Amino acid sequence: MRSALWIITIANLLNYLDRYIISSVAPKIQEEFGLSHAQTGLLMSAFMIGYVVTCPIFGWLGDRWHRPRLMGIGVFLWSLATGMSGYVSSFFLLMLSRVGVGVGEASYATISPAYIRDRLQDDLKVNRAMSLFYLAIPIGAAMGYMFGGYMAHHYNWRWAFYLGAIPGFVLTFFIMSMIEVPRGQSTQNSVKLADSIKSLWRNRLYRYIVIGYTAHTFGLGGFAAWAPHYSSKFLGVSLAEASFKIGAITCVAGVVGTLIGGRWGSFFIGKQVKSNVNSASGFTKFAAITSLVATPFALWTIHTVSLNQFMVAMLLVQIALFASIAPINTATLSAVSPAISATAFAVQIFTIHALGDVISPPLVGWMSDRMPMNSAMNVLVFSIFLSGVIWWIVGIRFNKKEMLQHGANTL
Repeated sequence: MRSALWIITIANLLNYLDRYIISSVAPKIQEEFGLSHAQTGLLMSAFMIGYVVTCPIFGWLGDRWHRPRLMGIGVFLWSLATGMSGYVSSFFLLMLSRVGVGVGEASYATISPAYIRDRLQDDLKVNRAMSLFYLAIPIGAAMGYMFGGYMAHHYNWRWAFYLGAIPGFVLTFFIMSMIEVPRGQSTQNSVKLADSIKSLWRNRLYRYIVIGYTAHTFGLGGFAAWAPHYSSKFLGVSLAEASFKIGAITCVAGVVGTLIGGRWGSFFIGKQVKSNVNSASGFTKFAAITSLVATPFALWTIHTVSLNQFMVAMLLVQIALFASIAPINTATLSAVSPAISATAFAVQIFTIHALGDVISPPLVGWMSDRMPMNSAMNVLVFSIFLSGVIWWIVGIRFNKKEMLQHGANTL
């Protein structure tokens, strides 16, 4: 499992590198194409359109077809679309290429968590493995910020996409060479997609986990998209410096936060399980605490005029937010039947992005065309706070093991 986990994790790192290049080069693209803040925000979330539209399809396929091959196809597709992003000559074509990146990422992101769970089959081991897997998010995002900012400043923003696509083509062959493993409760895989979705909707624990995750993604996605632009335009630093510093902070905060989520999340859940508490509920309460801790730091981030204070606040808010990612995804796996886990992730991904970070970057951009950007970004702070409240209520309502069946099957 170790070699497969490392391959999957490296692919996830490249996933986020390609995803966050656009945030660091957005000011250059905005200048070249003469875009408004609203158009720039739409561009930064464009890949999510392809992502959310196709992830339910790939989730359904992931419960039935050879998963390493599907993941390999996804890595190849998003790498191809990333390279094409550098060749475009108009805003419309760049939008289409970013949508293509989302299609490729959808096949990979919906399938890989369930694949990890089926290889380990233990909640605590899965949470630790998911911590490594999601450790790639901050490192990949940081690399995307730094690499994109460096290329845009010293060469041309297009080269960031050209070179960023190359590693994915190489990794495709390693992904497709991995072995398939038996799915949990595989005899149920003949269930129709519509029936699987109905079953998930009736699962109240799953439903409310996803609602909280949507609010979390709305806030985190909005901050990730606009942080380099905000610091370069309003705090008096160059784009290259802003991208490098935010990338470095994201890397450090993400590693620390993800390790906290893996180590202390598992410790916290171990205590909960011994107390006859459902593990999904325990993971959710841990995620709630991290979101509530992040809220005041998020507010500090957008209301300081000092670059140093901005960077400190960004460090703290990202540590708190990244700490919740592995536990809340493990909570999702714990709340659903193994037979439909890929479909569950697909529906979750569709929901959190379609109602989360597809909306937040263009919304903040639209609001920033009409008011100061820090005032517009208050909506992101509220969303992070809301996720913590929702998850805490879920953790309290579904805290006993014997409540799981009631919570999963009652509307």
